[in-house]
Amino acid sequence: MNDSETTPVADDAHDTQDVLHACLRFVRVVRYRKIYVIAALLVTTALGTVYYATATRVYQASADVLVLQSSEGVFQSSSSVDDRSQALIPTYERLFFSSPVLKSAVEQIRELPVDLLVDFQRIPAADWEGALRKKMTAKSAKRTNVIEVTCPSKSPEAAEAVVSAVVQSYLEFMEKNHKDVSAEIATILDRERKDVDQELDRKQRELLELQHRLRTLGLSDGDAKTVDPIVQRVLSLNDALITAQKDRVSLEATLSALQAAIRTGGDLREHLTIIEPTVGRDLLALTLGLSPDSKGVLDNMERRLMDDRAKLEMLSSQLGPAHPQILEVNNSIRSGERFLADYQLNAMERLNSVSEGQLPEMLVSLVQEKIARAWAFE
Repeated sequence: MNDSETTPVADDAHDTQDVLHACLRFVRVVRYRKIYVIAALLVTTALGTVYYATATRVYQASADVLVLQSSEGVFQSSSSVDDRSQALIPTYERLFFSSPVLKSAVEQIRELPVDLLVDFQRIPAADWEGALRKKMTAKSAKRTNVIEVTCPSKSPEAAEAVVSAVVQSYLEFMEKNHKDVSAEIATILDRERKDVDQELDRKQRELLELQHRLRTLGLSDGDAKTVDPIVQRVLSLNDALITAQKDRVSLEATLSALQAAIRTGGDLREHLTIIEPTVGRDLLALTLGLSPDSKGVLDNMERRLMDDRAKLEMLSSQLGPAHPQILEVNNSIRSGERFLADYQLNAMERLNSVSEGQLPEMLVSLVQEKIARAWAFE
């Protein structure tokens, strides 16, 4: 047992001695050959210095292009929008190497000063497009919508000019492509509009011809459904007269109910919902001191609150409660809710401010004016 336990210790000691002897031999050799070592270091340093001094300097310019989708909806989840954007990024990357983009970029590069063409001086003009395609790179970082375009050059100014020409050509290509699509859609819609206008004109001419023929037709024994236009006009006028009489009788009944409530001392504010369809909401609101555009203001504020709440729900899934965007949306929601509450309170205060002597007279006057118009129309 004692022999087996001491054997590894002896082996480790032997290995350590071998390493130490090897190091000592290496130091002894270096000391004896130090002239050669120093000479080798000097020659290597000299060669490196010469290469650094004579090597061609290579510079690189880069530009970042942000890709955004203009059709993102408010109620769409951010994950679906990001997935669609990421799917389109490789397509936009390849567009930088497409022939239309590079040809336009080469045309812009040819107009640069001579000192900015150091990378193309020894290349035939016909091969500039291929040389530019090999030199430049366009790639995007993972999970981003930014495409980085880079290009090396012997001159920093030339590198910057070449990258600017490529990016400008790409933007012009995208803008032209979008305009072409929009122009094609507008042309199709305009052609369809003209077709509809022609069809409408044709139908109107047919209607006029039919009306002209019907003026000579009378009652027919074979077709009891055919009526003379003069008789039909009389029937239409009679229907209109009956409708006018019904409206006038309804107004008179409303006036009678209102006067009865005034005599019995009832709460006239309960009759506002009955009088409103009769005299019109805008006229009643104006008489009570409210703005005729109040409904539009309220509708806009309610839509804004809906949009803010939807935006808050979408941002809450991504940001914390103390984020500036969350705080901004919360402030907007509180402001909208406070506006609606204040508006309703002001409306009730205006209604309560109408004295008991003014409200009956005002309501009776509105209904009587409506009855007078109904009589005139009848």
